[in-house]
Amino acid sequence: MKRSREEGEAQRGPDSSPIRLLSAWYCPFAQRAWIALEEAGVEYELVEAMTISEDQVNYDKSKELLAANPNGMVPVVMRFDKSGKRVGCVYESGICVEYVDEALRPEFGKGGRLFPDDGEMRAHCRIWIDFVGKKLVPQFYKMLVKTDPAEREEAKVALRAAMAKFAESMAPAEEGPFFLGKEFSAVDIAFVPWAYRMFVLQHYRQFDWHSGDAPEPAMERFDAWMAAALSRASVKATLAHKDALIATYKRYADNVTTSQVAESVRKGTAIP
Repeated sequence: MKRSREEGEAQRGPDSSPIRLLSAWYCPFAQRAWIALEEAGVEYELVEAMTISEDQVNYDKSKELLAANPNGMVPVVMRFDKSGKRVGCVYESGICVEYVDEALRPEFGKGGRLFPDDGEMRAHCRIWIDFVGKKLVPQFYKMLVKTDPAEREEAKVALRAAMAKFAESMAPAEEGPFFLGKEFSAVDIAFVPWAYRMFVLQHYRQFDWHSGDAPEPAMERFDAWMAAALSRASVKATLAHKDALIATYKRYADNVTTSQVAESVRKGTAIP
């Protein structure tokens, strides 16, 4: 069930899903939670809660979003009881994925696990999800936001190296195309929104992850992973149109966006 906010706040009716996702179509962080809900087979209501303002710089955020998340950021996953009372509210994209897998999927879902049953393997997944957040995603934004060509080039080199390390840490290709092999997992969800957006870096920064000193076998493994991940039904259902994303990321390439991510890159602090 999908519903977008255009004016006012999303209202709950008698046939509303008990699960609501506050999202933004252009946001890769929100896409993580969206993929998780699709993958888990959980019925949900999708609400566009953060839109880009007419000036193409700032954001218009719904009252519901501002009330649900003190940081005013998407995604937010909310759960309601039969009376319409909110009984759960989770934000931060990685935590939303875990919430979907651990709390919502068992009760509302029809899909498979996003984390392995084995405790050591779950820890392994969280190590590489952390790697995505600290080594991969920041370089994506540094390449877009940084105005100094030398800093952008440094980010290119760092991103290629991190992509190679990510690929080299995947299961062997003969075991399956995804990070863990045959099973699609939360690790794949962690990075696939940015893997899809590599065309943005190609467009604005002429980024080629096969150039430089990136090891060819690793890049071949990355390409195979990306092709499989982007072909996943749960991922395809959440992809924004490329032309629309190109237009949206111009704010980053021109270094005018007021997003918290861009501000963190400018200040040299961790991405929120």
